[in-house]
Amino acid sequence: MHREHLAWDSPRLSRRMELLWFGHAGRPLLIFLTRRLALLRGRGLLLVNALRPKIEAGELQVCCVDTVNLESWHNKQLPPLMRVARHEQYDAYLRDELVPMIQNRSQRKDLITLWVVVRRVPRDELRLPLPAPREEDHLLLGDL
Repeated sequence: MHREHLAWDSPRLSRRMELLWFGHAGRPLLIFLTRRLALLRGRGLLLVNALRPKIEAGELQVCCVDTVNLESWHNKQLPPLMRVARHEQYDAYLRDELVPMIQNRSQRKDLITLWVVVRRVPRDELRLPLPAPREEDHLLLGDL
């Protein structure tokens, strides 16, 4: 499976931004991770691997993007207005830099977005039975 690590200096955020790109053709899927991009070495990569057949068949191109949550919403040392301002800068980065780059690179405008929440699970919670998958969960991934 084609994989690239891309990085550039964002004028909107005044810092280096990174992303991982998987695939060579197909509809672009933008995945937001709630933690650092490095998680793709762990649980986040499981999601990409689940999509591997669609990526390798040229049906999907997956772009995993980093967030600035640690500089905005999760930075409790900043006053709320500064956290909001940083998130607005991130919104401008997405709108004015990232989405146009994805559309240009994929040569498509039909972008799909997916927000992935990854959290640490205490060991005792892992022993709990998992709920049965719902039909709508299968439909979501099946529709990609």
